[in-house]
Amino acid sequence: MFPVLEIKRRQDDNIYALPNGEVNDEITTAKAGVRIASNWSNHMLSLQGGVDLGRFTKETNEDYTDFSVLASARIDILRGVNIGANFGMSALHEDRGSPNDLSGSEPTRYGLVSGGLSFKHEVSALSLHADIKTEVYSYNDTPTSALIDVDQKGRNRIQMEGTTRLSLKIMDLNSFFIQGKYFARDYEFRDKSKYGYDRNSGGYEATLGYKREFSNTSLMELQFGQRDQQYLDEELPDISGLQITGLLSLNPSPLTHFRLFVNRSIEETVMSDVSGYFTTNYGVKLDKEFLSIFLMKASYSHNDLDYQGVDRKDTLKTAEVGLYVFMGSYISFGASYQNINRSSTAEGMDYQKSVVMVCLSGRI
Repeated sequence: MFPVLEIKRRQDDNIYALPNGEVNDEITTAKAGVRIASNWSNHMLSLQGGVDLGRFTKETNEDYTDFSVLASARIDILRGVNIGANFGMSALHEDRGSPNDLSGSEPTRYGLVSGGLSFKHEVSALSLHADIKTEVYSYNDTPTSALIDVDQKGRNRIQMEGTTRLSLKIMDLNSFFIQGKYFARDYEFRDKSKYGYDRNSGGYEATLGYKREFSNTSLMELQFGQRDQQYLDEELPDISGLQITGLLSLNPSPLTHFRLFVNRSIEETVMSDVSGYFTTNYGVKLDKEFLSIFLMKASYSHNDLDYQGVDRKDTLKTAEVGLYVFMGSYISFGASYQNINRSSTAEGMDYQKSVVMVCLSGRI
């Protein structure tokens, strides 16, 4: 059993992510979770759950209570052959500044039920990995200052994703692979007279990739290919473009972890005339431990959002630096500073915010 408790106090100078008329507030968050995992030599069973509480000092309408539970299992059939399954449930909220935020008097809240199956078969230099996952989104109506709730049922949907990867390992540390994915998005309500569009869609991703394992903790992986998503509604444009995924994870020393990443994906939206948006996210992360008790963290990410169907492009830049002190093996405290900046070609969508945070965490 592995319990975790984390308490944070942060000062946010723009909690609503507004271009002007910023509102600042102090927020106290508490995250508590527990994970129970088997320690068998074969097979695996894991159960975990957690709650995330956020309480605002002044803007109490922004208070939230999120929770999640997840169960996962793996059955080892033969050496190098196993099947896995997972099932989870969550109650979540959308952050202010989200592309789909409706500026309601409260954050948009939704439920998420997820499940998945996986299969792995590794024989000599060849390996086959396949998995399928399903996510069911259920949105609550969003209250507004006009005392009229915004109907969010048009966002309720089932998202399915299937992945197959065939890999060929060369000289133990290098492998080349071909990967295919299929995407399906099925909306519960498709009444165009009420919700404007039929947003059902299907798509695929086909990539070629290379993976290099430098050690148990260091690796490089690159994928290039094509991504397409086709929409049932003729009023919504189809989306296609280059798919790229990359990761470089290095441990130059036992106390240093360095990470570079890049990824592209197609995301759903509720914007009028927009089928979705292509997001390209890349960045760097650095963790450095020194004197056995200090941990410095620094990160930067750059996210380009290209909306399909209208002339709008957003750029979201996030930089963060933090210093943490470990008091033994189980307790730590620290502080961090985060700056978020969004620039947009759409009028009134720019914003900038700074967040200062202190935290105390403990784990067993």
